[in-house]
Amino acid sequence: MRFEITINGKRYCVAGHNAYGVLSAVFSWVKRHPDRYDPKTHKHWTPEEWAAEELTFDVGGLDSSDAEGSRQISWNPKDGPIVLTPGDEVLVRVLADGEFDEPTFQSPVHK
Repeated sequence: MRFEITINGKRYCVAGHNAYGVLSAVFSWVKRHPDRYDPKTHKHWTPEEWAAEELTFDVGGLDSSDAEGSRQISWNPKDGPIVLTPGDEVLVRVLADGEFDEPTFQSPVHK
């Protein structure tokens, strides 16, 4: 299975997996209540970052084809998910098995 991802008319990637596992393309929107910001718990955010509205798109999955364990795979930028803004256009075209781009990130998942 492969997903060809185009963002605002530009080819982003062809994500794929031809063995056992998971392939996903997920939109996420979040808007946190500013009164729920806790500097002890949310150390990696400023109050402004915590309360900011956020729209992201993740392309990734799970490679479960290795007998030794699974690997998380991703085609996101190395610094996190793809950040979108209103008006952006994302096209996901489903393709049959074939060649695809190497993931930008791979990490073992605990058994």
